[in-house]
Amino acid sequence: MSLSMVGLLDLNRGWTNKELAGYLHLDPSSVTRYVAYRNGTAELQKAYLSGEIDLTRMYAIVKLPAEKQNEALAMGLSGASRDAIEQVGRRSRKEKASQDEAGKTAKVHCLLPTGVQITVSGKGLSLGTAIEALTDAIKEMRAAKANGYTAKTFAASMKDKAKASQEMANAAENEVKG
Repeated sequence: MSLSMVGLLDLNRGWTNKELAGYLHLDPSSVTRYVAYRNGTAELQKAYLSGEIDLTRMYAIVKLPAEKQNEALAMGLSGASRDAIEQVGRRSRKEKASQDEAGKTAKVHCLLPTGVQITVSGKGLSLGTAIEALTDAIKEMRAAKANGYTAKTFAASMKDKAKASQEMANAAENEVKG
């Protein structure tokens, strides 16, 4: 199907993926996925067109920077799931974002119009890392609320989780040293 779509795009040089989707009565996102292999490395294109890797893995790989695609392709060829490949992409984007961000601080204060103040504190915080921390906190809060926790119980449980996580990190570090 991918080659047919590319062929139609070649025959109709002015068409966008959205116009091709309209012509084929498909969702535009489907067309985007099917023709995305053209943005991959030669190795990725060959693997996809020969059927060695499926559409979902190919699309996850092609979203990565070119220098990471062959590494992710090797993962895909060895059976890694699309989710595992996308995790590589997220890590890559997070690393780049944290390297690119300037203005790091120890605390980020946010006074909301409701009068609620939220403070995120930690070593070398950027706006991006503060957003990631708040996203993780919201996920934990929703789970705690679903389990019937109060705000006080939630705070205590998060303190316990952080302590346990730190103890595990220290034990792993000591194991490496010892």
